Amino acid sequence: MNLKWPYKFLLAAIILLSTAFAASPFIAMQALADAVKENNTELWQARVKSTHLSEYTRKLLDGLLRARLSLELRRKETDTATAMLDYTFAQSAIDRQSKKIVAVNGFAHLLCAEVVRFPEYPAQHDSGCWALDGQLHWQSLTRVKVSYKNPGTGWLSHLYLERTGFFYWQAVGIELPVDEMLKQLEKQIVGLEAST
Repeated sequence: MNLKWPYKFLLAAIILLSTAFAASPFIAMQALADAVKENNTELWQARVKSTHLSEYTRKLLDGLLRARLSLELRRKETDTATAMLDYTFAQSAIDRQSKKIVAVNGFAHLLCAEVVRFPEYPAQHDSGCWALDGQLHWQSLTRVKVSYKNPGTGWLSHLYLERTGFFYWQAVGIELPVDEMLKQLEKQIVGLEAST
């Protein structure tokens, strides 16, 4: 079959647009990684819808604080008044801490589910989630999920990107391994009990 030039041009244009359409979330992932590596706040803010992530992180930190309080009260190593005072003090800093984590400097910590560790980095922080190296999974034509693996713990975190233009994507949601994070917290606090 021999196509005439207008149809060849149309076919080439369709193939080119389809390729660009399919590659656009990968490009968005790389732009997000570059923004974090270069500490480029302006580019990062354009790529991330931080309001939802900030609220998610605030609730996560609040839940971790409540779990810690509960575990410390069960340990009975700390008196109730001191535990409550520590909880109240930490609670007063949650909003500020969540905004720091959901910013260009803390974003790798968030993706690695290492929110308690922020701002410290592990010794090996140049691979997996620390390097913002993720696996992309299409969920629909307008939504993708990017899975990031923490090389130290093996935990998987998921960042959700939504199409905001034909070729433009923005991070709009996150899913962290909360159960594993709570188990680690419990091990740390119970470990303190066993060592005393």
